[in-house]
Amino acid sequence: MVNVVKKTVDFLKKMLAMIVNPRLILDFFKIRNLDRNYNRMMANERTIRWVALIIAMVTVVSVRYTPLENTGMTEEIQLPLEIRINEEYTYFGSEIPPTVTVFLTGDPVQINLMRNSLEMFVDLRGLEPGDEHDVFIDSNNTSDRVTVRVEPQLIFGIQVAPIIERHFSVEENVTLSILPVLDIDPRYRMETTIEQEYVVIRGPEILLEQIAEIRAIIGRDEIDFDLETQVLMARLVASDGAGEAIGINISPIELEVLIEIREHTRELNLEVNLTNVPNNIRVQRTTVSPEAIEVWGLIDRLGDDWVLEVDFNDLSNQGRKTVTLDFPEGVYSDIEEVSVRVDFSTTEPSNGE
Repeated sequence: MVNVVKKTVDFLKKMLAMIVNPRLILDFFKIRNLDRNYNRMMANERTIRWVALIIAMVTVVSVRYTPLENTGMTEEIQLPLEIRINEEYTYFGSEIPPTVTVFLTGDPVQINLMRNSLEMFVDLRGLEPGDEHDVFIDSNNTSDRVTVRVEPQLIFGIQVAPIIERHFSVEENVTLSILPVLDIDPRYRMETTIEQEYVVIRGPEILLEQIAEIRAIIGRDEIDFDLETQVLMARLVASDGAGEAIGINISPIELEVLIEIREHTRELNLEVNLTNVPNNIRVQRTTVSPEAIEVWGLIDRLGDDWVLEVDFNDLSNQGRKTVTLDFPEGVYSDIEEVSVRVDFSTTEPSNGE
């Protein structure tokens, strides 16, 4: 056992000596007269050229095909997508996403450098108007040591067209909508006022021709019914005949709307028009109980007085009649019936009659 250990130690010592002194390696492989052979080789010009060529080829191959460290490292990031287009043109057809997913694979040092400098863009400059185009998503500030892959890679069906501008009257062309539809108590009336006189819409002519309606939309939850007066912002949306939104530029994109909510009630005096009264009847007095009622809702069509048509023949022996109030649609009251009383007397026919 001691001999084995001693032989192992001697072998390791010899190996260490060979590493420290290369001449021992040459002696081990029976290489002699190295200096003389080297001088003879360097004196031959053709040999020198071949050696230089071999060294150059080995260097190129080693650099080209040496694998990158950590080539398997991949990082996924989200980057904004820039749209490059001529100032007087706009695009439509397909939606271009605001961001894209980018996968970076390669040298981690280069990935760290690229993370904040990499730019993703679609270049729409030079595209022919009137045609549909499939556009690649491109990038710059890249590195040869990093592979860039983007999703999506291609955007289909992009069209470009010159921008035109049109003015639309708010009073004539804009409809105020409260969504979901507002079911307001008929006792109250809501009045809206928009000071803006017109809006400007910019886009390709083919889209402007499709505009069927411009709506100023307010969310129902934004309205505070405890306030009599409030100012809200209504978002403008242009839509086609099918009610689908059209992707064009509207300026301003919001309108300031003054909303006033007031109790809409009125005291309505009741009068009686007695018809079909016989000749021998003298009406002394007609009364209604109650004499006036409170109504609300769509009461603009009503005056201050409401005349009840009562047929004398419908009166009871005591000259009374209960009249059911038949309000126009949209008009309401807590009183549904009133009592009509007619005081009258009977007269005797004169001698000549």
